[in-house]
Amino acid sequence: MLSVKRISLILFICLIPFLLFVAKPDLIGYDSYAFVNFVCLGESVSLLPGAAVVFSLLPCNFLVFKFLMFVVFFVSVLAIAFIGDLFDERNGWLAGVFVLTAPIWLVSFLKFEDDFLAFPFVFWGLYAVFRGVKEGSVWWKLLGSLIVLCGALFWKGTLIPFIGVSLLWFPLLLFVVPGVFIFFDTILIAFSTRFDVVENFPLIGFLMNGILLIGFLRTPKRFWLALGFVAVVSLFNSKFAFLLVPFLVPGFVLYFLKETEFVGLMKWMSVLVVLAFFVGSLIAVYESEPSVDFWSALSFAESKAVDLDKPFKNEWSYGYWVKFKGIDTNFLVLRVGIVIFLFV
Repeated sequence: MLSVKRISLILFICLIPFLLFVAKPDLIGYDSYAFVNFVCLGESVSLLPGAAVVFSLLPCNFLVFKFLMFVVFFVSVLAIAFIGDLFDERNGWLAGVFVLTAPIWLVSFLKFEDDFLAFPFVFWGLYAVFRGVKEGSVWWKLLGSLIVLCGALFWKGTLIPFIGVSLLWFPLLLFVVPGVFIFFDTILIAFSTRFDVVENFPLIGFLMNGILLIGFLRTPKRFWLALGFVAVVSLFNSKFAFLLVPFLVPGFVLYFLKETEFVGLMKWMSVLVVLAFFVGSLIAVYESEPSVDFWSALSFAESKAVDLDKPFKNEWSYGYWVKFKGIDTNFLVLRVGIVIFLFV
């Protein structure tokens, strides 16, 4: 079990990106504003029942949004630390520190979308399943499977880790078949790639798991099928690549954190991890869109549209930002208008 001291250290490290995030007046990404517009403007957005309840209860306050995102982030990192502790009680908890070296991990938690609400259920459910596999306990496996399934109330992508769980405990395959039919669109998305949407690029997300990929070198045999399935999904679609993290942790702990010759190196690397995480967080938060320049360009574009009596055009990505600023438009098409004003 993790001591209060270790949990406190993880809490402190997790605060780094979110203190920076609070200092930034905006949220991050295009799709985040689709959900902001649902909360603040009553715009329609497709939501599963659990996510619909949570978002409908939220006030239109960015600080509240960011606090909720921080809680989810910390609870999820803590789950990774506990998974690591299962495989080495001395140093395994450091998996909760080294996970922060994986760029895909932080990026996945800085978006205000419905999927982040499912993350604590997925990662703590996987902890319980892994514990059940390690200890040979049906009850832990059953509990973990149910917790993972709770994530499906918030995000369809929960089906991917649930299939991974079923490859650790084969009786669950009986439930996977109807799940695939219900969320068939999710399976299609998971095994498809898009080159016009960054989060759906192939391979990139897989590589963004960074040093954790060492886990492939010593993953226990009983985890091979589950790890292999999630790895293939990660190779096809970067959106799901962060789900590979918990499946990599057992091998990462056994290869790197448990080997005595790495003990001295780990102390220095842990310090470097925190420093690198701070710098990486600074870049990730402040270089992300929308920027202050974009909001200025948007205001300028709106005023020019009024002056010239021209329709204000936008498309689905920038369109969420446009609607958030209260600019009424029913036009679908090019982002070119915004891009031009950004570079004038």
